Amino acid sequence: MTITVHYWTDFCSPYSYMGVHSIKKRIADDPELANIKLVPHAYETEPRARADGRFTIKHIYPYRYHVEQWEADQHFESVARLAKKHGIDDMNYESSLVTNSRDAHRLAKYARKHRVDIEEAIMHANFCENRNIGDKEVLADIAEEAGLDREEVKQMLEGDEFRDMVVADETYAFQNKIGEVPLFVIGKKRFDGEACVDHMIAYLKALPDEE
Repeated sequence: MTITVHYWTDFCSPYSYMGVHSIKKRIADDPELANIKLVPHAYETEPRARADGRFTIKHIYPYRYHVEQWEADQHFESVARLAKKHGIDDMNYESSLVTNSRDAHRLAKYARKHRVDIEEAIMHANFCENRNIGDKEVLADIAEEAGLDREEVKQMLEGDEFRDMVVADETYAFQNKIGEVPLFVIGKKRFDGEACVDHMIAYLKALPDEE
C-alpha cells in the first residue's frame, strides 16, 4: 500500500536541501521504502526578497541576526559540516544569493507536471553553484539541463501559470501553523527539520500494512 509523505520546503533553505536530499536517497536505496510517495509543497522563507540577488547570505547574515562576522562564519562552517553528514559535499551556503524563490517553486510545479524531479537541481544551483535562482534565465537554464523545453519554460515563467498552486501551498502552511522548513507530514504525524529523517524512516517502517 502506498504511504504518502507531504513535505514543505524552500529552495532558499539549506536545511530543506539537506532534508530532501536525505529522504530521497534513503527511499531510493531501501527496497522496504518502495511504497513511499513524496508530495512536495512550496514555502517561501524570503517572500519579500528581491529577485536580482544583489547580496550574498554572508553579506546580510550579521545584520539580520545581530551577530559578529566571526559568529556568522562559524554558522556557515557548521552548515557545511552538517550538509556533508547528509551527503552534500559541496555546500557553499555563505556565497548563496539572497533572492526570491517564487518562480523556482513555479518551475518545480511545472517540472512535476512533466514528470521531472527538478528540486535538487534547483537547490544545488543555489547552494553549491551559487546561481541566482530568482532569475528567470537561470531557471530556464536549470530546466534545460534537466531535459525540459527551455523556451516553453521561459514562456511559463513570464506568465502566472502555477502561481495559484504555490499560493495554495503557502496558505495551507500558514493556516496549519507551519513556520519552519523542512516539514514532513505523514497523516497527522509531523516531522520537523533535516535531523528528523532517521526518526521518520523508522516511523514509516513501523507502520502496519493496513495503514
